[in-house]
Amino acid sequence: LTPRAAPADLGTALDEALRLAQAIPAERRGVLAFTDGTRAPDPGPLAERANRAGVPLSFVLDPGARPADRAALERLAAATGGLAPDEAG
Repeated sequence: LTPRAAPADLGTALDEALRLAQAIPAERRGVLAFTDGTRAPDPGPLAERANRAGVPLSFVLDPGARPADRAALERLAAATGGLAPDEAG
């Protein structure tokens, strides 16, 4: 991914990661995101896109000073067959 001079947006980063993962000819794919869990995306639409692509989303949570939306990350991971923060790290 190309760094941008904009505030971090996990939803946008995951969309881009899904796009890139779909382009890889592989039997199995997945996205592993390292995040502080702040501003987690709405799990519904993103999970639908990930499932259509056959790409599970997993997360490693490194909470900082800002509050993490652990529940949203857990729902997103569960909905796509990925690993939730408690399981991944």
